[in-house]
Amino acid sequence: GQRPPREASAERIREMEQMIETYIRKRQLQLAELALESLLEVHFTHPKRGDYEQWIGLLRQELEQDRQAEQALEAGRAAIEAGVFKTARKHLAEVEKHDREGELAPAFRKELETAERDQRQTADQEQHRERFEALLTQGQLDAAEKEIEQLAELGATRVALDLLRNRLDEARGDVR
Repeated sequence: GQRPPREASAERIREMEQMIETYIRKRQLQLAELALESLLEVHFTHPKRGDYEQWIGLLRQELEQDRQAEQALEAGRAAIEAGVFKTARKHLAEVEKHDREGELAPAFRKELETAERDQRQTADQEQHRERFEALLTQGQLDAAEKEIEQLAELGATRVALDLLRNRLDEARGDVR
């Protein structure tokens, strides 16, 4: 017949316990599961079996939560790249829900707010550029100059501002 598995020495069992605990501390789920499986092969009624199974179960839940937070973060960043901020905000809520350490959500919120601010600033600059063009065409040069000042306040590049000033100067030359 078949012989029952050989009992492991007390020292070997202590080593296996330490391995399980180390793998759990290092958040190495598969290795912790394998180490527990090995321990139970040689000591099926181990007194800490329930504890180890519970700790491994908690680790599995934490890792799944971390994975969901990371997935939501990636999807949120993709939404920001696409300029779909409403969707990015939904993903932010998911990141917040699954962010156990509370580190991912604040950083992502900042990324999203920066992207939204940048988009608004770009839209504002575009509006002032269009107004500048219209005013220049209509010969309202003082008003056109105010649009250049607005663009400067909004952080338009020096090169862009110089180009607009040159065009304004040319238009003023045509008027004189």
